[in-house]
Amino acid sequence: MASGIPPISTATPAYGTPGSGSLPDARSLQRFLDNATAGTQLRFRVDSDVGRVVVQVLDVQSGEVVRQIPREEALQLARDALDSRDRQA
Repeated sequence: MASGIPPISTATPAYGTPGSGSLPDARSLQRFLDNATAGTQLRFRVDSDVGRVVVQVLDVQSGEVVRQIPREEALQLARDALDSRDRQA
């Protein structure tokens, strides 16, 4: 039964062969990353309440947080769980 998908051994890797150090592939990957992150800036911080690293993606022009990982709701759940644990102790 032919599926049209080439066997793994003959599939062409997306960015060259691992360990090949192919410069054209590295450059195209860098161009992709530059375009994907244009106009944004990353901010790293540690949330002191839960001790977790928080990554924020900021819009360079407005300074607005475009995305945060983990989300604020997840951090609040962690804070609530820690508060509950502390009250039981």
